[in-house]
Amino acid sequence: MDKVKARVEIMLESANKLVRSWESLIENGGGSADIKVDEYVRGYTSRVISSAIFGSNNSKGVELFPKYLPTKDNRYAWGLDKEITSCILDMAKEHSEAVSKELPQVIMESTKTGELGPLTPEQYMVDNCRNVYLPGFEVTAVASMWGLMLLASHPGRQDRIRAEVAQACAGRPLEANMLGKMKVLKMLIQEVLRLYSGVAILTRHTMKDVQLGDVSVPEGVGIWVWLPALHQDSEFWGPDAAKFNPERGLLIVFLGPATLPVPTSRLVLETELVLARA
Repeated sequence: MDKVKARVEIMLESANKLVRSWESLIENGGGSADIKVDEYVRGYTSRVISSAIFGSNNSKGVELFPKYLPTKDNRYAWGLDKEITSCILDMAKEHSEAVSKELPQVIMESTKTGELGPLTPEQYMVDNCRNVYLPGFEVTAVASMWGLMLLASHPGRQDRIRAEVAQACAGRPLEANMLGKMKVLKMLIQEVLRLYSGVAILTRHTMKDVQLGDVSVPEGVGIWVWLPALHQDSEFWGPDAAKFNPERGLLIVFLGPATLPVPTSRLVLETELVLARA
């Protein structure tokens, strides 16, 4: 969590920029505006995860991956693998020529001592940057957008969170250490991740024979759990499992950092900052 907090200034700066852009649109529109929230939120998460991987002064990463997400309009980008690879390796080269502890440099150092299997060091670098960037960008964006939508559709809960944020800030600018006092906001985000998790499937691979209830699972078996079904199963969550209710408590998605493709603490912190500022 300390490493995540070290990035909080970048998160705060990006969240403030996001909200200011909305405020400007509303002001210019005479008090109302049609805002494509998903585009703005994805821009926010893109800036944050890019700074985490490539450094706060590297602007290439901010624009690298959103262009190549497999949306309907961007499917053509699947054929541009060479361009993506070249861009990542160029940024990695920049880090290798300077003293850096950003992710590309750490990955490069690991290629010298780790077992890469059939991968070349270049493939290993590109694959790891993609694996960190894309989930960190999309999962956080999805959670933030659903959180904003649910707050807009539940004014009472929105008022509670605004009051909680105002009390925690006490007239001062929002800081990371204030988020620990925002219990209602934390419960909201946990409920958002239960209903609309950006991670659809939880996978595990058995390293030895295990017993799961009445089922014997031999070594070497892949186990897939469909999280949306699990998170809305009335057997676990009661008859109102499909209903938005932040007071439910802790979720299976928070059992450990391996559950999500990026550390849960980073996802929650980014989402908290967006919702607290909004």
